[in-house]
Amino acid sequence: MNPYNSLQFFVENTGIGTDEEFYSTIFEYFRQADEGRTRQYDGAGLGLPIAKGLVELLGGEIWIESRKGIGTTFCFTHPYKSEGREKKERPKKEESITYNWLNKKNSYC
Repeated sequence: MNPYNSLQFFVENTGIGTDEEFYSTIFEYFRQADEGRTRQYDGAGLGLPIAKGLVELLGGEIWIESRKGIGTTFCFTHPYKSEGREKKERPKKEESITYNWLNKKNSYC
């Protein structure tokens, strides 16, 4: 049995989307779907490769799901180990915690 579970995150946009043929290159450094001289969108092509490197360094996976003209969903997983963790007991409802705020002030203002 695998002691690791994973959380899955996603970020969705309603941008221009991309064709499936670009899925394999979209995570390469300095690559973009529109690489022509007259491209409409700025960027150096570093964001997704950096994100991929970080996700994989932490043991996760990253991928995209996209439809041209509709948008893109960027998905990634992050593993965590759930076994061996002790659960903290919450205070019982009849126990109440009372704070004395008399003569206290916010030192951040």
